[in-house]
Amino acid sequence: MNEYRYLRLCVMWQYQAQVEAIVDKLHDRHKLALIEGDKELAYVLEIERDITHQKLYADRLRLEEIIRWLEFDADLRKIGETYPSAMEGLIA
Repeated sequence: MNEYRYLRLCVMWQYQAQVEAIVDKLHDRHKLALIEGDKELAYVLEIERDITHQKLYADRLRLEEIIRWLEFDADLRKIGETYPSAMEGLIA
């Protein structure tokens, strides 16, 4: 396993831990509010849960994109290229 694969796994573990710690608890509170018939609270919790989950997912995607760029940069350096010079070859 190379360092980039390890970083991807760390990002996934972090995301999963945050979902379990935050989103799952909001989901449980949402279900409880529905069971108790408090539709207003359930609606608020559902929105909060969805927004939180979307933010965590967007953060995960951003981190994965950074890792892809780091890996791409390392691969280019191995062959003695840079991103601008590699792109110039594709455009020309």
